[in-house]
Amino acid sequence: SGLWLDTEIDGKGNGTISIDLDLRNPDGVRNADVTFALTSPSGRKVVSGSRSAVALDGPLSLGTFTVKSPELWDVGSPALYRCEVSLTAGGQTSVAESYAGFRSFRFEEKGPFYLNGRRLLLRGTHRHEDHAGYGAAVPDSIVRREMKMMKNMGVNFIRLGHYQQSDIVLNLCDSLGILVWEE
Repeated sequence: SGLWLDTEIDGKGNGTISIDLDLRNPDGVRNADVTFALTSPSGRKVVSGSRSAVALDGPLSLGTFTVKSPELWDVGSPALYRCEVSLTAGGQTSVAESYAGFRSFRFEEKGPFYLNGRRLLLRGTHRHEDHAGYGAAVPDSIVRREMKMMKNMGVNFIRLGHYQQSDIVLNLCDSLGILVWEE
């Protein structure tokens, strides 16, 4: 199953977050209890709830919720909200977690880039999913080291190669404060 978070900021500085699951149920279990909680970067629980689910195969929306004056994700302070979802069915519990940030962005036509209403000069590089001696099977430890080196050299933007890269790349970009252009 997958846990999907989608955030938006309105014109008044409040945020909304949609929490959705994509369930795969090869065993045909029909009923489940679902609980979820969204925690702010400072550790405050901002949204929580529970529900019963009958159809356990395919998309399941847990809802869209308002977060008043959310802490904003920025390249200098990558504030991430943590969402944890527990699904209990057939005597077994499965837990998924995901992270998301609230931010607004825009490109001025023939002009600069803005992040959270502030002009931001993009300093970036490009990344392919390969490494000497490993090819495309790059170990997570090398990916971590590579991404931290990029951040330390001043990168706040990265364009990924023409194919899907490991989830750890996007997760590190989120947690390090690097904007991503993904093909």
